[in-house]
Amino acid sequence: MTVAVSIHGRDMSVSPRLREYVEKKVGKLDHYLPNISEARVDLAEVRSARSAADRHVAQLTVQSRGTVLRAEERQDDIFAAVDAVLEKMQRQIERFKGKRHRGRGDGAGAETVARLAEEETAPAAPDGVVRRK
Repeated sequence: MTVAVSIHGRDMSVSPRLREYVEKKVGKLDHYLPNISEARVDLAEVRSARSAADRHVAQLTVQSRGTVLRAEERQDDIFAAVDAVLEKMQRQIERFKGKRHRGRGDGAGAETVARLAEEETAPAAPDGVVRRK
């Protein structure tokens, strides 16, 4: 399944080389999150930035089954900004997948509950004190 990538330039023109580079890189996000329906890339050149290192801005918004993930990066080069925003998005996707799959373990939680139930029903110590957590 290919990702529908829309690229928008704000205060800059998007060259064919840059468009091809972004489409190639964003298309690889499908490996991390296979059900991406749409990816929007906003590229901007901020001339009023205080430092030249923050001049180029890349913003990536990914939509997938009701979930929207967004990342933004600023660099001195637009290609570096695209690379940085993709790295940030990959980390966000991994974190999102970890949260979504948490609790679907191998059943260790049920074993722990059963063990605690056995400890509570065990006979009391000779002096009648039972520890509970």
